[in-house]
Amino acid sequence: MTKISDEDFAAPAAQVEDEPVSPANFDFAAWVAGSRLTRHAVTIYQRPDLLADLDEVMELEARAASEDERNELLERGKTIAAEMTASRLRIVVEARSSSWQQEFVNELTEAGVTDETERLLHLTAAQVVEPEGVTFETLRALAEVSEPQVVKIVQARTLANESAPTISARYLGKG
Repeated sequence: MTKISDEDFAAPAAQVEDEPVSPANFDFAAWVAGSRLTRHAVTIYQRPDLLADLDEVMELEARAASEDERNELLERGKTIAAEMTASRLRIVVEARSSSWQQEFVNELTEAGVTDETERLLHLTAAQVVEPEGVTFETLRALAEVSEPQVVKIVQARTLANESAPTISARYLGKG
């Protein structure tokens, strides 16, 4: 029996010819060979502090006395939102098999890492494929500043590892 590692599934898929598939010509082994690890992405922000400014603008806008004042506040809100949006970062997390995860945890245990939160951050960092350079240390530092954003990354890891891939019906179109 040939053992397939998670890294085998991380390579780009081979181009597949567009041939109608039927039970007679379906090659499951070739299909599996073209399979890739599940990935999920989340967006985090370097400047979530700007949410307080947006909150203030929304409150003022709701109480604005004139249309001109509302328009001015709307423009101010758009400027703040643009600044926050400019600070965004897309994080892509790639699934790993349960055996890979267990081996990784075993290595952490052998290295003396026994705290569950530390293990989770190490696992998460190891599964981030974009951007490069995400480490346990950087995730821990981010958690000190914005723990909910680290939770968001960890949740993406959990989705990648534990959820079957699905496509929202919204994107499937008709037919």
